[in-house]
Amino acid sequence: MANEYGNYATLNPLYPSSNVTLSNGNLTATFAGSGHYHNPATMLIPTTGKWALKATDINSAGRPSYQMIGVIEDNPASLTDAHDNVTSVYWTDQGVVYRAGSSLGVQAATYTQNDVLEILYDRDAATLKLYKGGVLSYTVTSVPTTANVFSAVANEGGTAVWTVDFGQNGYVATDTDYLNLSTANLPEPAIINPDDHFYSGTVVTSTSSNVTTTVPFNLDDYEWLMIVKNATATGTWVWVNSFIGTGKFIRSNAANAQGDLDWLSVSGTTFTISTAIATEDTFLVEIHKAGLKSASASNTVGSTNTTETSFNATSGFSMGVYEGDGSNATIGTGLSTAYEFLAVKNLDSAQGWRNWHVGLTDGTKYVRFDGTGGEATEAANWHDSSGATPAATLFSIGTTANTNQASHTHLYFGWHGVDFYSSFGKYEGNGATDGPMITTNFSAGSSFFKPIDATDAWSLYSPVLSAGNPDNRLAFNNDAVQATDRPLDTLSNGLKVRTSNGVINPSSTVIYGSWGGRPMTDGSTNQGRAR
Repeated sequence: MANEYGNYATLNPLYPSSNVTLSNGNLTATFAGSGHYHNPATMLIPTTGKWALKATDINSAGRPSYQMIGVIEDNPASLTDAHDNVTSVYWTDQGVVYRAGSSLGVQAATYTQNDVLEILYDRDAATLKLYKGGVLSYTVTSVPTTANVFSAVANEGGTAVWTVDFGQNGYVATDTDYLNLSTANLPEPAIINPDDHFYSGTVVTSTSSNVTTTVPFNLDDYEWLMIVKNATATGTWVWVNSFIGTGKFIRSNAANAQGDLDWLSVSGTTFTISTAIATEDTFLVEIHKAGLKSASASNTVGSTNTTETSFNATSGFSMGVYEGDGSNATIGTGLSTAYEFLAVKNLDSAQGWRNWHVGLTDGTKYVRFDGTGGEATEAANWHDSSGATPAATLFSIGTTANTNQASHTHLYFGWHGVDFYSSFGKYEGNGATDGPMITTNFSAGSSFFKPIDATDAWSLYSPVLSAGNPDNRLAFNNDAVQATDRPLDTLSNGLKVRTSNGVINPSSTVIYGSWGGRPMTDGSTNQGRAR
C-alpha cells in the first residue's frame, strides 16, 4: 500500500479462477464463456456500517442472460454456483434476486448493457438496496449476517464484462449515508498495534551463554501463553503458561502429561533461554497476552468454577485452569463473545488434546493437535449432545478424560475473531498451485491450518521465519524442522496459498486461524503491508 489513507478496493486478482480475466487496474472483470463464476473485492466489508458498490455490465456480445452483482462470504464452499451459496445475495440482469441460496423470483428491475447499478449494504440493518440509474429498485431484507463478506460480480451464463467503482473514479453513492470501500473509510481498529497483545520472534540459542529477549509487554504483570519450537532441528513443541509457571510445559505434538522444563525463565519484559537447552539453533517463540495478573481469579459463571481465569477482551483471548470431576459441566470464559477456536489439555495424564473450531461441522466435533486425523465426533457431550457450539460466555467440557477427568487439572486456551487483528474460518482447497485467497483485512502475525476431511498435519506459518514471501511452515503435531516447499504468502489484506500440497490445499475443507494482525490502515507505521 502506497500510503496510510485513500487506498480503494478493487476486484481481487489473486482469487483463483481461470475463467475470469481482470484489467483496467483490476476494475474490469471479463468472464470467459458459459459457467457459474464470481470475482470478489480485495477488502472484506466491515461487520458494521453502510457500504456501497457501483457496477456496470459493459458486455456487448449478444447480451447473454444472468449476469449478477451482490455479496458473498469469503471463500464459499464452491468457487462456482455463487448465487446458490447460503451466505450470498445476488441481483441478476433478469431482475431475479437470490438470497441465502434461494431465488426470491423477479423482484428488481432488469438491466442491460451500460446500465449503472448500485448495491448499498447496511450491515447493521441486514439490508441490501438495489439501485438502477440512481433509482431504488428493491430492498433485500434479512441478508445473511456472515462476518466475512465481499461485494462481488458474477455470471451464470455467457460472457459478462463488469466494470466496478469503489470510489477511485469519483463514485459517490446515491444515498450518501453509504461509504465507498476504502482504507480511509474502514472503522478504527480496536487494536492499532498488535505488539501490545502478541509477540512473535526468533531466538538463536547458544551453548556458551544464556540468551535474553525483550518483548513489548511485562510478563510479570500479565498472564500469558508462550509457544516455543526449534525451527532448524527436530524438537518438541513447548507450551508454557503463566498459571503453571516456566518449570512445567505441555506439548502439542504428543498427548503426554505436563513435564518438567529447566531452560526457560521470564522477568519483567524479557524471557531467557539458558544454555541448559544445549543447542545453537533458531527457535520460534510466540506469546499471547491475557489479562493482568492482579485480575486473575476463579470464574464462577459456569457450573464448574475455574481455579484461575484470565482474559484479554480487546484481543479476544482467554485462558483458565479447572479441576475435572467427570460430570458434564460448563466453564466460564471471562469473555462476552463466543470462542471460535478452543484448545483443552489434561495436565495430569496422557490424554490427547481436544480442539474445537468454528469451521467444524458442529459442536460435537473436535480435532486434536497431537494427531493428523480429520474431524471426529466426541461421544460424551463435548459442548453438548445436540451439537451446540460455545455460548457467548461458556463452553462445555463433556465427560471424557481428555477434558474432564476426575481429580485432574485441565488447562484451556480460547480465542474469538477481532476485526483487523484475528480471524478464524474455513475454505475449500482446490488442489492447485494457484490456491485459495483468504481475505482478513490485516497482515497476519501468525497463521495455522488443518484439513478436516483428510489425514493431514496441522501447519503453522510465521512471517518471522522467512525474510519475505513465501512464509515457512512448521507442524504443531510433529517435531520436524520448518518446511519451505509448501509456500504461503502473507499479504496486507490476508493470505494467499501458493501450493497444491494437501497439508494446506487439499480438494476438501481446511480450517484456519490468523492472529497478531496489523490492520490494513491505521494512519501510522503499524499499518499492515504486503511483504
